[in-house]
Amino acid sequence: DAYIPAPPPPAGATRATSTFSATTSTSGGKGQLVAKAATGANLGANPVSVALTRIAGAPSTNVLGLDPANPQRRAYVVLKDLHTWVQPEVLFHVYLRPGNGSGSLGRSNYIGNINFFDAEFHDHGGGAMDEALGENFYSFDVTALLKRLASTGVHSSDKLLVTLLPGGRPTRGANPLVASIEMVLQ
Repeated sequence: DAYIPAPPPPAGATRATSTFSATTSTSGGKGQLVAKAATGANLGANPVSVALTRIAGAPSTNVLGLDPANPQRRAYVVLKDLHTWVQPEVLFHVYLRPGNGSGSLGRSNYIGNINFFDAEFHDHGGGAMDEALGENFYSFDVTALLKRLASTGVHSSDKLLVTLLPGGRPTRGANPLVASIEMVLQ
């Protein structure tokens, strides 16, 4: 976890106005969806990579997720709708790399980790599995990583790879799933 400072106030704004703006923009808006994975990630004992691809209308730049028109905007990778049949009993480490898969998994492209603490299926009878699924998610601020990629001359304008690596051997039969992976700008 890391402290994310409030964005700077707009030119000419008073302190009260900028505080209100920051509060409403983070709690009231969903942000702009700029990339989405075509599939979820079925996790197991091996690393799994999923491509985040630019959606129509997203800002075009050398590195997907940066907004050249507004460099103050933050980019977030959001992993949503996590599910598992039994607790996998391991963390899954999350990495973000250029779309061509260059570079090894390491500290420079590590964005965080996820667990499945509250993501276990619970069949409450009646067989309606959709009622057993909760809404859970993890959000990672990847702005600094994307800016680092851009400063090193990496061009990944239409695709980035999200790689999930287990921090041990998951429990047999857990079959953890991250159903949705997106990138949003706020």
